[in-house]
Amino acid sequence: MQADAAAGQPAAEQQRRVFKKASPSGDLMVYLPKRDFYDHGTHVDRIDGMLTYEPMLEPRFGLERKVFARLNVTIRYTDDAADNKVPLLLKDLYVSTICVAPAAQDRSKWTSVQKKLAAKLGDRGYAFSFVIPAGLPDAISLFLPRVDPDIQHGCEYKLLFYAADSEKGPMQKESTVNLTIRKLSYQHIPQIIRKPFAHTEQKAMLSSGSVHAEADLDKEVYFHGDDIVINLNVNNQSTRTVKSITVSIQQLAHMKIEGPNRTFNSTAKTYPALLETKTGCPIKPGMQSAFSYKMKFSFDESRLERNTALAWHVRGAEKQLAASSMLVLDKERCPPGLCITYAVKIKLILTGMGGDAVLKMPFMLANFPPPKKDKSSPTKAPVEKQASAGTLSAIAAAEADVKNNGVQLPFVDEEDDDDDLDFMFEEFVRSRADKMFAN
Repeated sequence: MQADAAAGQPAAEQQRRVFKKASPSGDLMVYLPKRDFYDHGTHVDRIDGMLTYEPMLEPRFGLERKVFARLNVTIRYTDDAADNKVPLLLKDLYVSTICVAPAAQDRSKWTSVQKKLAAKLGDRGYAFSFVIPAGLPDAISLFLPRVDPDIQHGCEYKLLFYAADSEKGPMQKESTVNLTIRKLSYQHIPQIIRKPFAHTEQKAMLSSGSVHAEADLDKEVYFHGDDIVINLNVNNQSTRTVKSITVSIQQLAHMKIEGPNRTFNSTAKTYPALLETKTGCPIKPGMQSAFSYKMKFSFDESRLERNTALAWHVRGAEKQLAASSMLVLDKERCPPGLCITYAVKIKLILTGMGGDAVLKMPFMLANFPPPKKDKSSPTKAPVEKQASAGTLSAIAAAEADVKNNGVQLPFVDEEDDDDDLDFMFEEFVRSRADKMFAN
């Protein structure tokens, strides 16, 4: 009996997770195949989903109402040092609203997942699609320890579904659905990557000679959880002494918002990793020394300071630092919103006057490639684990696949075309209707 029952069920590898969320009254239900959407440089993943609308209110509220969908990209920042905690910056970077129901349904542009969902939902299913424009920042949150932890500050991507008589008409809270999604950057990783290198020469103020220092990293691109190997060589040809060495990972979060009346321009400098050591010191005049440091670059071992940029957190996802922005931080080229860069900073603390010797080596923290389903080996380790081992084989394979099959345009159906595909539905959050009508 158990074997017969198992035979009637779809195989585990043939199930696809679909997120769903219902309005408080239960009349509006939204289905979304994924909540992470990647910017590939040439295009951004299209947001495709389905919804059902069965008005359960009075006829004068339900029969003639339409269902609208809105994509809202908002940046929010609060000065947590202030007492009132009023948002210092609250601006919509992008807003797009479409009418989903009733509306003409062009099935030729539906993805395979939308078609399979429509087959399950029947005539009451309506498809919706959004295209995220290029140039918008990733979904990033800023760590503010003195504000409400349930409210994330930074760049937020949100989908709003509501029933109303018109696009700007009043909406009933009982017939609205809010979904938080994430936009992530999938950066092109070349096969040959240069090693970051830096050299400095710190001269003495009242004497001849100087301190020569040079450093390099083992690679330029890192993934969450990788070890950063730092090599340092010091040649002291001055009369000063190197007392100690400080090695840190510096994160710059540049926020730039241009408004009609003023421009909000601010840069937050934080240090997710910091190492202060006197090992091998003092380095006296005439001495040469070589050092090698290894720093773990992960969220669990990071120093969370005020304004540290993190990837926008959603339920069930691992917390991690924000990845580097695809554009280089520059006053004239920085995109609107949040721009993130990283660098390894080495500081040699010297005796006497003349300042300390400082070296900086920029590097890139990249997101893992988008997960790709493998029918032949459903138990295969995910790409994230392969990449975190310190190799770029998974990235190279993904790039080769895109190169061989051509660039995937926004309207190309990238979903699984297996006719036997079944869905495993997962709630975005616990149904609010259960809370409302529990008593």
